[in-house]
Amino acid sequence: GVFALVAVSCGSAIPALRFGRTGQGVAAGVTAGMSLLFCVLIGGVSLLCFGIIDYVIPLTSVLTFVITIWAGVGVKAIIPYLFSGSFLFATFFMVTDPTTNPNTIWGKFFYGLLFGVVAGLFRVGFVLGETGVFVAVLIVNLFAAMLDKIFAPRPLGVRR
Repeated sequence: GVFALVAVSCGSAIPALRFGRTGQGVAAGVTAGMSLLFCVLIGGVSLLCFGIIDYVIPLTSVLTFVITIWAGVGVKAIIPYLFSGSFLFATFFMVTDPTTNPNTIWGKFFYGLLFGVVAGLFRVGFVLGETGVFVAVLIVNLFAAMLDKIFAPRPLGVRR
């Protein structure tokens, strides 16, 4: 397989996953965004390397998602939840869409932070299952314009 065939057991609530089967898209519960994890990762890294997307949103999204999963379920659940869903697909290709994300650096930071927390809460609470990530994208997109307005640079000499 693409990844080493390592079984990760995470207790009764989270099934053991084999990264080879998950990375190839043939594991149970695999969604369209997870059809080939390796291709999603290569595509995301190439978008970062070519400067098409900024690193702030994916980095803060992944970090806050990992922290939310760790706080909600535990350390053993981080790897399966991070790699067995459509979270990475949404992080690299949907949340970083230039027409819907904020333009300011602090807006992007809080946008990624908000997405990671909301997606993590949906995954921890088992609300909507795999599609909770896509609902999180819709929820976070509601706040993009507000984040731009809050963190807009002010002209010199103007008070808020």
